[in-house]
Amino acid sequence: MPDRLQPDPLALPLILTDDLYVRPGEKGTDLTQPSPRPAPRPVLVLHEAQLAAEEQTLLAKILEAVKVPAQQYDTHLLPTYQASLAEGRRFILVFAAGQPPRDFAFAERYEAVPVLGQAQLLYADSLAQIAQDTAKKKLLWERLRQLFGV
Repeated sequence: MPDRLQPDPLALPLILTDDLYVRPGEKGTDLTQPSPRPAPRPVLVLHEAQLAAEEQTLLAKILEAVKVPAQQYDTHLLPTYQASLAEGRRFILVFAAGQPPRDFAFAERYEAVPVLGQAQLLYADSLAQIAQDTAKKKLLWERLRQLFGV
């Protein structure tokens, strides 16, 4: 006996060409409303380049020390930063060498400043620089303790 025909999922849009509607009084999914985006994690970490394994470990240890587990922060490359990434965040940590990036030119290194209404921004040296300098580690630790209230 021959195998039964299997429906082709690519053919369905060709067959059903009419618009589909839900009749009044019936429940259905409202496809006209965009689905809600999940709430962003409270901490955004921006860095200049891909982090080496040592830098990732250092970042994780730093944030765990101020009671921020990995599930509560996102990391993103600074060169591709867009302001929309900061929406809904409580803390923005920027790790960069040299002069502050254009979007954060107002920030003083290791000084927390309010941005976007409810967020606090802390601009610090790059993680590679912090890893090499004990004084910078201590200063960062002090500022993060104040920022996160630990």
